[in-house]
Amino acid sequence: MFVRTTKDHAVAAGHSVELAGWQVIFDELMGRIAGRCGRVEPRPTARGYLQGLLSGIECKNCWNLAGHAELAGPQAMQRLLRTARASTSDPARGAST
Repeated sequence: MFVRTTKDHAVAAGHSVELAGWQVIFDELMGRIAGRCGRVEPRPTARGYLQGLLSGIECKNCWNLAGHAELAGPQAMQRLLRTARASTSDPARGAST
């Protein structure tokens, strides 16, 4: 199953993507998100958070996501969620560019 984005890139849904291809797409996404972080420190946490959300873990709370990201505790995930800000004109949120 494929979903077309506004830029007409094919994004596979489900288990039909090879790992190397998925990693390239994920790295591109993280490159877009990284520029939106005010500091560099939250970037690895954001990466781990998204990887956790996309993983197969059942209960996706900060404790489990932090464990999946191999963090000592949930504080970094909680701080990311507490302090993140998004603009309504932000292209990463789906607004046209």
